[in-house]
Amino acid sequence: MAFLDAVLGGGVGQLVKDVVGTFKLSPETKAELDKQIEEHDFELKKLDVDVEARLADIAGQNIRAEASSGDKYTSRARPTFLYVFCFIILWNYCAVPIFRQTPVQFPDSLMWLGGACVLGYTGARSWDKYAEKLLGGGGK
Repeated sequence: MAFLDAVLGGGVGQLVKDVVGTFKLSPETKAELDKQIEEHDFELKKLDVDVEARLADIAGQNIRAEASSGDKYTSRARPTFLYVFCFIILWNYCAVPIFRQTPVQFPDSLMWLGGACVLGYTGARSWDKYAEKLLGGGGK
């Protein structure tokens, strides 16, 4: 995972510098390596763009494969996450005070993710309905 973060975050040139930096090199060798990296900076940046384009293409292929598969769960996966998230919220704020049970603890980042998903899902559904009603299409 650190490798992927390094490639996506700092680029291939920074990854090479970090990997080579772990070895004990003489100052002359290190200076020559830095010089070569600077000379090939354009190619390294081009390689970074190529890696990002390939990752985006792979993600698009995965989405198309899930959409074309006959598995109905792939189309219900996002709503399932929302149902679980809403159940946890209802449990923590409705059932726990009434039944005096232990609330479900989850990190703040998961709360933000769930909130963004709920708002995004309801916003997208609202836009679909608005577009269908007023614009004569674009919705289900």
